[in-house]
Amino acid sequence: MLVEGLLVQRSRYDIQRAAYLKWRDAPSGMSAELAHEFMGALKAGSTVRKLTCGERQYGPAMVTPGRFKKHCELNPEWAKEAINISKENVIFLKGAWARRMTLCRARLHPMVGNNVKLYGNGVRRCVACAEETAKRIPTPLTEAEKEKLKSLFAKGITFSQVCQGKPIGGGQRNPKLRIADARDLRHARASDSAFDKFLTQAMVGNKRRGQQLRWSRSRARVARAKSEQDARNYFAIQAMVPAWVPRQNKFDVVNSVAEDFWGGRIDRDGLRARVAHYVNDINNNLHPVKFAKFGDSPLVSLDEALFVDGSTTRGDTISRGLWD
Repeated sequence: MLVEGLLVQRSRYDIQRAAYLKWRDAPSGMSAELAHEFMGALKAGSTVRKLTCGERQYGPAMVTPGRFKKHCELNPEWAKEAINISKENVIFLKGAWARRMTLCRARLHPMVGNNVKLYGNGVRRCVACAEETAKRIPTPLTEAEKEKLKSLFAKGITFSQVCQGKPIGGGQRNPKLRIADARDLRHARASDSAFDKFLTQAMVGNKRRGQQLRWSRSRARVARAKSEQDARNYFAIQAMVPAWVPRQNKFDVVNSVAEDFWGGRIDRDGLRARVAHYVNDINNNLHPVKFAKFGDSPLVSLDEALFVDGSTTRGDTISRGLWD
């Protein structure tokens, strides 16, 4: 902030106050001008995270995440286009460091001209390194290394894990899991028929076991996500119950509403109304209006007629006042 030619750093209060005044009385979501500016920033190469997080490395946020999500709910077509552009920008930015490389990973060959091979997914490879790898003479495996590989394959390890570091059942590659080079292993199998026969028999069913492990992990992730969502819904229902409801009755209300919700009898929009219904029942049980405050006789109206063929009411029979 510039004050009479001097640069003055704004305090946190001033920044928060300016943000509050900017969005005060603004409707939900984003205005048409702001949405157009937001889309322009995405097409220029930015991402949704950069434009909404407000981190120091990205500068001030253009809009809050809540307003962005609300605008997406109100404009699904705009949201679909914005998210797709942001995903493409994320993929492009993740490979930016590789495009800026002037030398290969071995720091031996320049990544320019015909020495660069570009794959369909945008990955750049060094041609000289690939040629040197292809010309490399395989290193024969020792008998100790072969015995170690036999014991590992007998326990169910896969070829991908041994040569690429990719764990069984899928997952990120880990260089620490890599044991042997694929070229050396192929050479050992080609030169030793007994070793090749053992590995062929040991790897039978590896694909089936890997798929079973993969889908069991997937089911576990789905079950965990469902249980976490159920817990969030339970606590959300609990927060809807008024504070004056006794503890035991509160849990009865929460459990009844949760049972109706998980049973499919109500949706999420009907939770608050169902909570009010059960709370009303609790209130009627705690403070009944059909019986007198003292005693257990039901309440009657003083205007009720005593006889079917007469006009005398109960109030007419009162001969004494309360304080007589």
